[in-house]
Amino acid sequence: MPQQLTLFNLWEDVPEPKPAPAPPPPPEPLPVPVLRGQQALFGGSHVGETAVDAALGALDPKALRAAEARTRRDYPTYAPARQWPTWANSLETLGKGAARSRLKKIDALGDPVTLDALFPDMRPDRLAMLVGTLQVAAIRGVLVAEGPAAKDRAGIPLADDLRRQGHVAEALALAAKALETDVGDVQLWLCAARCHVALHHDEPARNAWLGAALVQPRVVAQAADLPPELADLIEDADEAELPGKPADWLAALADLSGLWRLPPPEATPPCAAKLAEAPGLRFAKHLAALRAIRRQGSAVDAAAVRAVKAALLGIAPGLKERIRRV
Repeated sequence: MPQQLTLFNLWEDVPEPKPAPAPPPPPEPLPVPVLRGQQALFGGSHVGETAVDAALGALDPKALRAAEARTRRDYPTYAPARQWPTWANSLETLGKGAARSRLKKIDALGDPVTLDALFPDMRPDRLAMLVGTLQVAAIRGVLVAEGPAAKDRAGIPLADDLRRQGHVAEALALAAKALETDVGDVQLWLCAARCHVALHHDEPARNAWLGAALVQPRVVAQAADLPPELADLIEDADEAELPGKPADWLAALADLSGLWRLPPPEATPPCAAKLAEAPGLRFAKHLAALRAIRRQGSAVDAAAVRAVKAALLGIAPGLKERIRRV
């Protein structure tokens, strides 16, 4: 629903998601003249390591085997090179199968024993880099196969997994694309909000948090990174003893406080079915209708305004003064 997203002011300057560019082939190392005694002096530790890092970064087992062959030819006593063919075999094993199958195999790499068996004697810093590269490649593979709304086993959008790996702009573009067809997915809203926060987009971030609050406010309330000004509104609802769950009032109180404006009814994300009768969300629905009537200017229907205000007062009589000023 692109109109909804425009009304929420979420996606300005957000690029369309593009496939990740193919990594460049690892550079061929420059020929190094080997003098008599030089192997003993330097131990060959610098030879081939740059090519190995490039091959691992590109997840290229062929390049890794080539680096091993060159190093073993020029420095036959260089012990670390003996493990490189094992690493190449492991890259091939992890790269086989369907996209979901590959992701499942990569997820299992959290086990140190499994990692050591696949990549024996790999330095910790190199291993951490490789695991991150494998995860991103596997995630992108599933997103290409299943679309931008694809989720991990915990039900979290894979776009959010990319965000946590540092690919924030890419994750935001994927979340935007997915929300065009699934505007009722709270996890996609939360992914978008966190991407905007990371990119220092203050207003779009707040709008995404509150869009999520129209869908499943109780999930939003549990977020450890919920902005303080929004968490304060939930506390205000609790202290005012408004009916229902305090979290359900988040979007409506944000509107009454001037932090944002509720979108018109036709552009409001659908809330979870079990929350349809929650007082806070019903109040938000009527308040959005009242805002829409007010936007009619000179053609405002006074009777319609009175009817909506009566409905608002019926839900939250304690907000009488604030309703009167709408």
